[in-house]
Amino acid sequence: MTKDKLIELAQVGMGIHSPNTPEYVVCEALIKALAQPKQDLEAPLTLNGVALYPQRAWVGLTLDERIELAKNVDWPVGAYCEYAEKIEAKLKEKNT
Repeated sequence: MTKDKLIELAQVGMGIHSPNTPEYVVCEALIKALAQPKQDLEAPLTLNGVALYPQRAWVGLTLDERIELAKNVDWPVGAYCEYAEKIEAKLKEKNT
């Protein structure tokens, strides 16, 4: 879907919802966001100057954590996929 089509749909949404409803506010925020120049992916999304979600620093794995994960992998069968799954699980744990 194009940027122009999204703006058009949001404008329709604003036309059918009352100004103080969540639907109206979302449509309005979408139009404002799409009207801005491309945002830096590292910057938090904001609505009226308020961050929509807290920006967290990335937490990577330590060398000890990498070694420990590698020890728990059954390398001969599906080794790389299993190792990747363990890494993803650990990163999810550290970043949620």
